[in-house]
Amino acid sequence: MKSHFAYVRVSTVKQGVHRSYLQEQRAAITAFAQRNNLSIDEEFEEQETGATIGRGEFTRMVGALKKQKASGAIFHKIESSRNLKDWSTIQDLADIGVDIRFVQESINFATNEGKPTGDFLADIALGQRSRFDALLALAADPRGCATSSRQAPIGQSALP
Repeated sequence: MKSHFAYVRVSTVKQGVHRSYLQEQRAAITAFAQRNNLSIDEEFEEQETGATIGRGEFTRMVGALKKQKASGAIFHKIESSRNLKDWSTIQDLADIGVDIRFVQESINFATNEGKPTGDFLADIALGQRSRFDALLALAADPRGCATSSRQAPIGQSALP
């Protein structure tokens, strides 16, 4: 049975206080590990937005994986990374042989289709996050709202 780390994350401490979403992630990861004959040796829990680069527990887990303290990591879903730096780090881990799994999307980076599928879904998830952030920035700047509210030609966006 291969040893893995489990990574669970919520975006805020307030979400973490209620703990139900963290418990749901844990239960899903545990069931996934059992179905795939994987053991979970340690869990890393984060109560911080995934947009933050250099989150403590994520960084600690990556360091332990690079030191081969476990053969892989199981994430609840792809958006657990939420920023391009973390996604790049996850890809780098897979490239050096770390077994990377995502429960919700049923993706295993060790398979031929796993990494390309993961990259495709991450592009969608991270791209939508970037668009959402751009919309928030526009809403916060009255000049941006005025600019974006102009009619754009059909097939083109008035957004940056």
